[in-house]
Amino acid sequence: MAPNVAVFFVCGVVLMVVTIIVLSYRYEKKMDERRRDKSMMRGWRYESARGNRHGFSVEGYGESYAWRLEERRSGGKNDQRPLFFIVKDLRYDKGVFVFGSRMEVGMLKKPFMQYIIKLGAKMTPTGPDAARIEALSHLDDAQEVEVPDSGGKWKYGAIATHPEFALKALGSGLQAEYDSLSMLKGSSYPPSVMLSGEGMEMKWPWRSIDGEKLETIVDCSVRIMGIIGRSMRE
Repeated sequence: MAPNVAVFFVCGVVLMVVTIIVLSYRYEKKMDERRRDKSMMRGWRYESARGNRHGFSVEGYGESYAWRLEERRSGGKNDQRPLFFIVKDLRYDKGVFVFGSRMEVGMLKKPFMQYIIKLGAKMTPTGPDAARIEALSHLDDAQEVEVPDSGGKWKYGAIATHPEFALKALGSGLQAEYDSLSMLKGSSYPPSVMLSGEGMEMKWPWRSIDGEKLETIVDCSVRIMGIIGRSMRE
């Protein structure tokens, strides 16, 4: 390759990379502004992302509980950026309850997965995922619960220390809320909800969150929080 051609090629590659970075920054900024505007309209406290390790967060209050939605970033090439809806005061001291995708939930009781989870609980005593890993490490006494087929788009799975509580929550509107969510555009994969002594936590796999998606996620999470809270009290 001639020197001039090589220089032209390198300059072209650099220009393309810079363009991608600039466009990505502008896109992120636009999404951030939309999320912030929506949060202000709803009376929520919003904090923008801080670099590749700290995503955005939203805080609010509803159904008698304070909640927090946070984007968790691992950085690097395979950064998935899941969203976690956390309610620390909605604690279930009788064990663990997990509900979500049948495939994802079914994996949690596999011996190899339990080994990995317990190992993670020992190696990650602190950090944003510590509470989740700790709760999932106590599934030894939990049972898989057969979720009634509602004819919806998604197939569900559930694990619970007390199956009667799981069936109560599902029948009180939890499964119906998921079925409604599955009909929304872009909702190709269900969130998972976990209830334990660490509180309630929902994991949302959605990405490219603008103001409208943020509102949908929070409103749905708050309704599910209310359903689970009432199921615990009744």
